[in-house]
Amino acid sequence: MLQAALSVNSYAEREFFVSKMAIYLFLLCVIFLLFSLIAPLLPNYCVYSRSTYLSLMTALEREGRWAEAVSQIRNMKAVHLPLDVVVYSAAISACERGAAWREALELLADMQAEGI
Repeated sequence: MLQAALSVNSYAEREFFVSKMAIYLFLLCVIFLLFSLIAPLLPNYCVYSRSTYLSLMTALEREGRWAEAVSQIRNMKAVHLPLDVVVYSAAISACERGAAWREALELLADMQAEGI
C-alpha cells in the first residue's frame, strides 16, 4: 500500500514537472516570437563605418567569398554610406578571386551608372 502511494506520488510529481516544463517552453516560444516581431522596429545601435565594411570585404576576398563581399555593397547603400572606387575595387577583387566575372562586370556597370 505504501509503495503504491509512493509511486502515485512520484508519477504525479513527474506529470507536474512535465506540464511545468511544457508551460515554460511555450512561454519561451512566445517571448522569442514577440522579440522577432519587435526587433526590426528597434533602432540599430551598431553603426558600421566605411573602413569597417572595407575590412570585411577584404577578409571575404581572402576567403574567396565573393558573393558576401558583393552583398556588402548593398548593405552600405542601405545605411547610406558613400560608395567610391575603393569600395567597388574591393568587391571586384573578390569577384576576380572567385572567378565571378559576370558579377565583376555588373559592378563595373553599377559604378558607371553611379558616376564613379
